[in-house]
Amino acid sequence: MRKVKARSNKEPLEIEIECGDDVTVVKASIDCSTSNLLKLAEASEKAKAALGDIAKNLDSIEEISRANEVCADQVASALEIAIGKGSFETILEAAGCEDAVDALPIITEVFLEVSEVIGERSDAVKARTKRFKDKSAHYLQGQQDAQTISLTAGA
Repeated sequence: MRKVKARSNKEPLEIEIECGDDVTVVKASIDCSTSNLLKLAEASEKAKAALGDIAKNLDSIEEISRANEVCADQVASALEIAIGKGSFETILEAAGCEDAVDALPIITEVFLEVSEVIGERSDAVKARTKRFKDKSAHYLQGQQDAQTISLTAGA
């Protein structure tokens, strides 16, 4: 009997937020479904464009403040896609932050971890796709040879 091992589209994630001696653990899961990964890719492209323009001019406090707002907004949007709005809001609450700008160091750390998981999943998909292509090519070659043999034998 063959066994098939498959991973769920959800990757569990625990976020520990320290505040003095207290540690709050936020449990979430990263949605690694194909449709969600496409949404994340789109959000990443938007963030890249938005941050690229702002990063050019950081000569004043106002520009730095604006850059933090845009960065926080982009990271927050991506995290909400990856782990859901509810989990994102729980992180803000656990951190005692009013908004994403206040929580920027925290949400950036979380997003870096999420990005690593997504990268690992992406690598696994690439490897599985390559194996599938290799197996398909081998099978199709066998089918082509079988057709050639049967055509020759019937002649």
